[in-house]
Amino acid sequence: MNALSNTDYRIQRECSKQWRRLLSAVIFELQSVNSAGISPDMLRRIGERFANQSPLPECKSLADLEQAMCKLWNTMDWGATVLQVQGRVMRIVHHGADKGKLLVGALGNDVGEWAPQLIGGVYQQWFSTMGSSTLLQVRMISEIDEFGTVEYQLSL
Repeated sequence: MNALSNTDYRIQRECSKQWRRLLSAVIFELQSVNSAGISPDMLRRIGERFANQSPLPECKSLADLEQAMCKLWNTMDWGATVLQVQGRVMRIVHHGADKGKLLVGALGNDVGEWAPQLIGGVYQQWFSTMGSSTLLQVRMISEIDEFGTVEYQLSL
């Protein structure tokens, strides 16, 4: 099976039909309201709202926090989180961010790269809710790959 047919196969099985149509319609409407497309700020705010609706339990360690995040993402089939402290920076690796660029194949080229912005907003709000300083920001430090892996860092 070549890469293109493998991608087509995954799109058909990993993005259900009702979501393709609904999400495509929502994204088209959002883009039509703003001729410049959906703003990254709007996507981050949506992610923050999602985080408020999906609070994490109290965590006593970094391992507990990583496990709580993975558990929540798993309930949505939206991947997993790996957290690593590197000096004064928290590295956040998110795997399976809504199947990455496979989403474009399911919803069309107009969808843009909204999943990483939205997920970044989720992480920002979760860390804020846990009491991180408002000076600390979650920033995307890599582009999303075809399988939905994207890296962020929490830092000044």
